[in-house]
Amino acid sequence: MRPLILIDITSPHLGQIILTIFLARWVYFTMATRASIDNDILQDLIHTKTVTQIARKLHRSTNAVKIKATRLKLGLRSRTDWYTKREVCEILGVGHKKVQRWIDDESLIATWHNGRRPCQKGMSMWHITTDALKSFIITHSGELLGRNVDIQQIVWILSGDV
Repeated sequence: MRPLILIDITSPHLGQIILTIFLARWVYFTMATRASIDNDILQDLIHTKTVTQIARKLHRSTNAVKIKATRLKLGLRSRTDWYTKREVCEILGVGHKKVQRWIDDESLIATWHNGRRPCQKGMSMWHITTDALKSFIITHSGELLGRNVDIQQIVWILSGDV
């Protein structure tokens, strides 16, 4: 049920009141339309573009795109069987040196990209399987800070909903 708006017809400010009501309704409609368009674009691009690219296209922050994707229950990843070292850093909320230390001391099991050892100056692309990451989270949960981790991703990994 719509609220009843009473307007004094004899008011000298009648034009301003009507204009204000019109503008408020127009802004609401525009925002609702833009939100639905943003949702459609996000659903189309989420598995083909990075979050940064989508944020630029929508003129939003990367954090806003991540939150919207989470609310729409869209996964940010197109693959489910392995993670890169950078993705593990984001999920666990730690730096790449700490993740590399865990890989070096074999706490976190990882393999090289395409089974090929990277050159010394080249980028090392690590593949960390979902099972390896799940077992690491279970055994080393004390090393993770709650305020830094991506709790939703960790819940998805532990529950097997990745």
